[in-house]
Amino acid sequence: MVNNDLFQAQTEALTDPFQQAIYGTATGITLYQTLWQENGDVDDFHIVLCNPAAAQTINLTPEDIVGQRLLSMPLVDRNGPLFTFLTELASNRKPSAHFEFFDPTRKNHYDVRLTKQGPYIVQTTTDVTATKAILHELETQKAMLNSVFHSARNGLVIYEAVRNEEHRIIDFKPVFWNRAAVNQTEAESLTDRVYTLLEINPALQLTPIFDRLINVVENDTTFDLEYEFHNHFFDISVSKLGDGLLAWLLNIDDFKQVQDQQAYLLKQLMKSNENLQQFAYTASHDLQEPLRKIQSFGDLLVSQYGDQLNNQAQDLLRRMQGAAGRMQVFIRDLLAYSRLTTKRETAKPIDLSGLLKDVLSDFESIISEKQADIHVDRLPVIQGEPLQWQQLFHNLLSNALKFTRETREGQPVPPHITITCRLLTSDQLTQMPELQRDQVYYAITIEDNGIGFDEKYGDRIFELFQRLHGKSQYAGTGIGLAIVKKVADNHNAVITASGKPGEGATFTLYLPQTPVK
Repeated sequence: MVNNDLFQAQTEALTDPFQQAIYGTATGITLYQTLWQENGDVDDFHIVLCNPAAAQTINLTPEDIVGQRLLSMPLVDRNGPLFTFLTELASNRKPSAHFEFFDPTRKNHYDVRLTKQGPYIVQTTTDVTATKAILHELETQKAMLNSVFHSARNGLVIYEAVRNEEHRIIDFKPVFWNRAAVNQTEAESLTDRVYTLLEINPALQLTPIFDRLINVVENDTTFDLEYEFHNHFFDISVSKLGDGLLAWLLNIDDFKQVQDQQAYLLKQLMKSNENLQQFAYTASHDLQEPLRKIQSFGDLLVSQYGDQLNNQAQDLLRRMQGAAGRMQVFIRDLLAYSRLTTKRETAKPIDLSGLLKDVLSDFESIISEKQADIHVDRLPVIQGEPLQWQQLFHNLLSNALKFTRETREGQPVPPHITITCRLLTSDQLTQMPELQRDQVYYAITIEDNGIGFDEKYGDRIFELFQRLHGKSQYAGTGIGLAIVKKVADNHNAVITASGKPGEGATFTLYLPQTPVK
């Protein structure tokens, strides 16, 4: 039997604020009284209280529910979880119960909690549909992030700072790692037991790297480093994440292998170049003695037996001496080029204006002969090798005076040569990708009004033994501009050439401004 008098007395004793709290809350509250059979088994449960939030879960009102039997309510049967748990509480087999159920009609999820309070059992019902949706979304995002992290080519490890009683960081413990981190480091033990950084490498604590890791957490900084682990090389980027670290690992074994191979090939190439330069120097030097004998014997033939030779023999002798003379110039230029590598001098201050003046004095005769007009700006004082700079200006001026043009009437056009110097602006510097952005450069320009050249040959003219004109038209060995390029390279300078056929050529030397010692 239901003790209605007892329930009525208890509910009437409730204060108005308490009733308002029960009926105004969003949590469903239901109060049951057990109905017993004569044999002592639970027969049903009498619903003595139900607030609107609880009634709404089954689309009824409290008036429809209060006073009714539980088994007469929708979605309730004797074998269901609600009746089963209520029976266990009523029989004192457990003091409380908790379960969730899903309403397929309304597609809602509910969290149900049961507690025995004296002769009554209190049920609280909370609609957790929104919470379930949020948790589902979080699980979906977590699965998606895990998929992204585990499919990433780079290794990812998240570390948590390990602190002592003084709250000082004493180690770092990995709390997450993707497959790439395990595969790349071959640290399969991570899947069995979690090792801290210092357990893996105790010596790390004695290096500046460990202090930098602590600094990342304490001061929210970042840093990159190259690190070797288990005979593998990694490029590691470290940043702060919570009270720990986020480390991205990029395996650079292939890069290191290529780098080592490049270093080896570069060493071999340098050795080969040194051998080649030494061979060129030795061969050129050794060729001079037999060449001098050829020239001497030729001179003796001309002086002692010239009048006894017929015209054809004299022509052959002249050709031999001409070839010997050209060979002498070629050997001289080849020796000059090889010395740029094999015979380096100590750099010293050079007044380029004074040096250029000395070079111009070597050309006084041809300047006067061709009525050349030469204008020279004030040039800077630099740090370098004087002999090399003398060779550079000598070859550029020699070309400007040699490759002159004629008028339509066949009259020679007097050479006009202008040598200027300026400092490059930042805007001009950005237009030259081969120049360093943090360096100041002089631009020294040698411009002439000679025969010029097609700009498609702008790079080729600096190559060894390259000629754009026939030997019969203009004498030369094809080494002069290669010497100019080598001198520029030796002083970390860049040289470019531009021109147009029949309008002249311009050579610009971009020279870094270095302190004069």
